[in-house]
Amino acid sequence: MQAPFSASAPHTLAICGWTERTPALLHALETWGLVTVAVGDRSAAALATAATALRDRLDSPARYQHPREMLRRAGGDTVLLDMASAAAEATILAQRGATVLLTGDALEPETLEMLARMGATASILRPLWWRAPIAAAIQAAHPVSRLRNVTLTVEEDRPARAIAEDLVVLASRVRNEHIESITATAYGPEPGETDSIVTELRFTDGGAALLVARSATGVQVEAELSSFTTTIEAKGDSTTGTLTVTAAGRSTTTTLAEHDRTALALDDALEELARGGRESEYLFEEAALLRAFGNSLDGALSPRTRLPRWEVLVGGNHPSTRRRDHLHLVRS
Repeated sequence: MQAPFSASAPHTLAICGWTERTPALLHALETWGLVTVAVGDRSAAALATAATALRDRLDSPARYQHPREMLRRAGGDTVLLDMASAAAEATILAQRGATVLLTGDALEPETLEMLARMGATASILRPLWWRAPIAAAIQAAHPVSRLRNVTLTVEEDRPARAIAEDLVVLASRVRNEHIESITATAYGPEPGETDSIVTELRFTDGGAALLVARSATGVQVEAELSSFTTTIEAKGDSTTGTLTVTAAGRSTTTTLAEHDRTALALDDALEELARGGRESEYLFEEAALLRAFGNSLDGALSPRTRLPRWEVLVGGNHPSTRRRDHLHLVRS
């Protein structure tokens, strides 16, 4: 297949899945000369939102409520895939030889494995990495040679599971070692609700990563990265726009350069694809990581702990427990 974006002729773009982040992605992609020809989404409401966003264009892209039909009819040299349960769509894209840009937190292992198995030209865009605090924390880690242990705590206005998946992949790439085990636990204010996830990764070289993902307003990042001889702590805050790095007992605070991280991430991905690069080796790896993470979070790989629930009965007239003043504590 010819490397994308290498010719002067305009290349076509099909959007498979319209979300609240699509306009920013679309703006960045069109600066590369891509011409949007079609939008597909299973949701009629999403298509209506897309129509409103694109209504001022001279050539309005075609809209499809059946994404697979869009991919067969409208084509698109490049496809932005931002949709769950998209293994069938991934098959069509790979067969057509389209260049695929995948948004990480909408993907499942089946889609990644399908693209990898068919040798698709693809690059993964993970939303967490577009944030200035996490980018700054990663840059702070560069001086640490032979990184061993990683602790990351991230708060962001996204579902905790989406943040946690990004963190698992990030820790894997930062450490660049094989993972031996993944243990994840979800926490929430009510049964069935999750607002934070704690994940522990164990690597084959004995190192570890502790990852805390919280769904919250704003973006805050705390990182501790250590080798046998060095420890660096970094804290980034999108509200104050600062990054504080502590190393060797000394702290320095700098102002984060808030720029369009989305555009930069897309630029990096498209430049790599233009050189003929592929991320197939990462597709299988990320699919395995996300599958193991999901299994652990669902309880398949970790024991369930049942905590006792306590009720307080007022009046002291329950005979089954020892009396404490005028209260009985009863475990049910």
